[in-house]
Amino acid sequence: MSLHALERLLFELNRGVAKVEQLRDDPETLFAQRDLTAEERAWLTSGDVLALYRHGVHPLLLAPASRFFGLDSEQFRTALAPALGERLR
Repeated sequence: MSLHALERLLFELNRGVAKVEQLRDDPETLFAQRDLTAEERAWLTSGDVLALYRHGVHPLLLAPASRFFGLDSEQFRTALAPALGERLR
């Protein structure tokens, strides 16, 4: 599991438009130097916030990331709704 690498990349994406453009235009180059699984790469390229959340990504990193995945705040909450309460156990 490479949760730290995944969260670090999301942090960088949240801080820079150039990284977001690279995710859209050339994700393989962006992923090349990172310890990400093929599954994690797929979640990032598809914007699967539910899978990222269930993988352990902190919601404070996911919420701003949802914007470059094309989700507004309501769509973000709806996407995470199936996981409501999962981390409380």
